[in-house]
Amino acid sequence: MKQSTYNKVNEITDYINGMINDHQGVGLSVAIVKDSDMIYSKGFGYSQIQPVNTTIDGDTWMSIQSVSKNFTALSIMQLVEKNLISLNHPVVAW
Repeated sequence: MKQSTYNKVNEITDYINGMINDHQGVGLSVAIVKDSDMIYSKGFGYSQIQPVNTTIDGDTWMSIQSVSKNFTALSIMQLVEKNLISLNHPVVAW
């Protein structure tokens, strides 16, 4: 890894650690991919705090839960932009 990339990765890690410390109980996993290579993968915080603290690492499996709503909304809006569906029609039409 180039020194400039290494420095940037350390900046990202420090920033996220600061955010985690400010917002107790929050956990996340970050991966950075360049071309087809994963250049960074790290977990921060906890995936579970009850009954025991379970830390997150770069290999922790995460449930997408409510995040799937964002993907659905994005997909619908892409179809609207292509005039394939209309937001003015009832959902049951589709």
